[in-house]
Amino acid sequence: MQQSSDNLTDAFVARINAAIQKNPTTADREAVRHCLVDFIGVTLAGAAQQREEAMRLIHQLNPDGGTVPVMGLGTHASLTTAALVTGMSAHTAELDDGERFAMVHPGAPVLGALIPLASVHAFDGDALYRAVLAGYEVTIRMARTMQPALKKRGYHATGICGTLGAAWAVATALNYSGQEQKNALAAAAASTAGTLKAIRDHSALKPYNAGMAAMNGLVAALTARAGYAGPDDPLGGVEGLLRQLVGSDAKTQELLPDAESLPAIHAVYRKPYAACRHCHPAIEAAIDIRSRHALNHSDVQSVTVHTYALGIPGHDHRQIAGSHSAKMSTPYSVAAALVWGKAGQQEFAEPALSNTHVKRITQLTRVLADDEMSRAVPRERAAEVRVQTTNGSEHVVRINLPLGEPERPLSTEAIEAKFRELATDWGMAETTCNEVLEIAARPGEGWHKQLPLLLFAPKA
Repeated sequence: MQQSSDNLTDAFVARINAAIQKNPTTADREAVRHCLVDFIGVTLAGAAQQREEAMRLIHQLNPDGGTVPVMGLGTHASLTTAALVTGMSAHTAELDDGERFAMVHPGAPVLGALIPLASVHAFDGDALYRAVLAGYEVTIRMARTMQPALKKRGYHATGICGTLGAAWAVATALNYSGQEQKNALAAAAASTAGTLKAIRDHSALKPYNAGMAAMNGLVAALTARAGYAGPDDPLGGVEGLLRQLVGSDAKTQELLPDAESLPAIHAVYRKPYAACRHCHPAIEAAIDIRSRHALNHSDVQSVTVHTYALGIPGHDHRQIAGSHSAKMSTPYSVAAALVWGKAGQQEFAEPALSNTHVKRITQLTRVLADDEMSRAVPRERAAEVRVQTTNGSEHVVRINLPLGEPERPLSTEAIEAKFRELATDWGMAETTCNEVLEIAARPGEGWHKQLPLLLFAPKA
């Protein structure tokens, strides 16, 4: 691949390859394992939650069936449909990983493309690990380059940048040449989509953005493999993706990591609560208040949440129009945490949504922007919860970084426990959980046959 000194795409391709083509360290491999285990658990949970809609979608897209197993749903589809639905399942439960500087969810699009791909184009465990590292790197680097401008313009970074990361992951798994990588990136740049309008009102389309990223990234990579060439610099220049989406707000220094930088996968967070990440510091603070003061929810008179400005639009609503709406709402999330002391899947589904105590506290909760917290983003994502009680007491807790961030990571034991809880709720036997964890830790040449079989459908 001939490189131009002022070609941003060439520079990006070269820098990413230099960062990723080194042999993965033990720490790199552990990070990939954690992402894979977490992805499997949250995708099974999402598959269960969207089962009826997903099965109808699969039938409408593939009325004659398909050959690719669709994770968690016990059916088969075409390769592209399997990627779409798997990416959607991974983002449905609001428990998938993310990265706070990039404000993006890399796992759903990257692994949503790779797992179905392996059923058609077999690749070994080492290729899987390299592909995950590379896909996360591109997704996160692209999002860091364009955030927060993407969010301020109403774009969903997971849909935009996840498409690029999924394409790169597929290109890595299938061992593309440098020119093929660049063509895959070009096709992906032409395919990006995702609007934050998808999280408003009663919309259930936020996971669709992630699913489309998985599918479009996969198609982009296979289009490049078929021989379709792209423009010389799809990312740079007046008509390049960066200028088109965020204008002069692109931070191109983020696009070209230092050769000594750790792979971006080490910066991801993992979620302990089934809500949008912007709600997590307030959830954690509310749980702390309830536990520390043995607070009875009936004593709550008012709740004020101070947080960073970027975490408020789309997340301060008190009228809850279903599960997806609840997961986006800081007032609802705080109310659930104060009533039950937890914020898992059950707290964001019926009958929880109709609970009179939660509804009352949701209406009593205000969310306000704090200038100091806003300036601290993305170094911190803070929230302070202030609860006034009927006896005149006031309880205040501030969380600067929610649990699950690299600075406050979930342990291996906690990640595996989360997987086991989600997988057994889906219907997986404990012995099968152990098999899945073993494959994730040491995927061999046959992993692409073993894993889909274990994740296909619950065993009776």
